[in-house]
Amino acid sequence: MNKVKSFFRGLRNERRRIRWIKGEELTKVLYVVLAYAVVIGLILVGYDYIVIKVLNWINFS
Repeated sequence: MNKVKSFFRGLRNERRRIRWIKGEELTKVLYVVLAYAVVIGLILVGYDYIVIKVLNWINFS
């Protein structure tokens, strides 16, 4: 039982040491992630469009 108590005590101490992200910093990171997602999405849509055009050009059915 002492091992379990010791584990949870250490867990509580470790949780206090974590540097939790602030709201302002979270907003900046969120915008970066969304920007990357949009750019990668546009790239994939472009590749898809090109592949469809090439397949139609060679009459692939």
